[in-house]
Amino acid sequence: MIDAGQIKTGTTVHKTPVARFEQPSQEDYSATTEGIRMSKMRAILTAVILSITTTAAFAGNAAAGSYNGVCESSNGGEVCLYNTTNFTGAVYDTLYSKSEYTGTYYGTNTPIDNTVSSTWNRDPDTLVTFYGMPNYTGGAIGQAGGYKHSWEFMGFNNVFSSHCFESNPSCPN
Repeated sequence: MIDAGQIKTGTTVHKTPVARFEQPSQEDYSATTEGIRMSKMRAILTAVILSITTTAAFAGNAAAGSYNGVCESSNGGEVCLYNTTNFTGAVYDTLYSKSEYTGTYYGTNTPIDNTVSSTWNRDPDTLVTFYGMPNYTGGAIGQAGGYKHSWEFMGFNNVFSSHCFESNPSCPN
């Protein structure tokens, strides 16, 4: 009788090499599958963490910004306009030059135009010039970066209609 892996030629029986492949055990299969699953989960988790980190970084900057009712120093700094002389009460906060005060103080119906009594320039490096008329015209006075001014005793109470950051190329020199 000839066994598997033997070839008979004439009266001689030759043994041929037989490759033996063992089926992986259920444990080996589970470990491999688990390893693949874990690798995929790590990749997904890494992507999610990166996404959250990136979003949080941008959200941090976006949250600190114009017209949110909080006078803060962010993205170069805001200029804050108050309708009282002691830097309290209604506030209009902005990161941008305004050629005309057409809006209202945050959370109110009080118009900004000609109602500004005090200001705070939260941009530490940039001069802000306030103007008595729209489009950066009329009487003008500058406020250095980082300073607060109450305008009641300086003759500029309730007269401002526009302001411009010195760094804005659209502003008059």
